[in-house]
Amino acid sequence: TLRGSDTGCSALHIRTRQRCGTPGLGSVVLCDTIGIEQGGAAMRKTILLVDDEAIVLKLMQRVMSDIAPQCDLIAVPDGATALALLEQYPIHLIITDQRMPDMDGISLCKAIRERNVTEPIVMITAWANEQLMQNAEMVGVDFFLTKPFTYEQMIGIMKATSIA
Repeated sequence: TLRGSDTGCSALHIRTRQRCGTPGLGSVVLCDTIGIEQGGAAMRKTILLVDDEAIVLKLMQRVMSDIAPQCDLIAVPDGATALALLEQYPIHLIITDQRMPDMDGISLCKAIRERNVTEPIVMITAWANEQLMQNAEMVGVDFFLTKPFTYEQMIGIMKATSIA
């Protein structure tokens, strides 16, 4: 649900049944704002994190908060939610896992590009191989990271995308 606060800022709260952890609380971690321009203020860039594992989303949120503190973060547990958000909010960078139920990262990236979204996409996986990397390139993935990746690799990507 989308709720407005007393200050006029928007906060995005997604409730879902998470696959691991406490049912009903959702495996999402959310930003306080989603980068909507208000009152002539400069628009903050928004990074969308997509992973079905709640612990990975939390870790990625911490890493990205350190690397790009000037950005808003939205983290979601699946590709369908990510696609819905892309149609509603300005997203400036998408970081997605490859292995997820229902819609894997390749399928998500293909669907994103079919919607003519040109923002950079980073795919992260622990299961990299040459075929997967070729498929990722064919569907428009801009950066490919193999887990475990280093802080420096992510900083390099943020600089290359002009996010940080």
